[in-house]
Amino acid sequence: MSLLIPLTLCCDVDSFYPEDLSVSWLQNSTVLPEPPVTEQSPGGTYSTRRYYTLSPRQREQGGKVECAVRQPGLKHPVSSSTYLEELVPTGKI
Repeated sequence: MSLLIPLTLCCDVDSFYPEDLSVSWLQNSTVLPEPPVTEQSPGGTYSTRRYYTLSPRQREQGGKVECAVRQPGLKHPVSSSTYLEELVPTGKI
């Protein structure tokens, strides 16, 4: 895996209501900046797809990258994570 090119990750959150939702990207427990984007479906629920592109420098840091979702009424965030060392490149640049 080449660490000299950026790596884009995706976090999909579907069928949530109400719209009030917070999605954060973290690398090794440090919050990464991310602009918000949310869409409403015809059924009244919302969905969002958040991308984050890690720079070559961020990739070199390695470790865990996490997408954490927070919504009012949830006691704890719902999250999904991966370790950069486990990602396999697709060959696309």
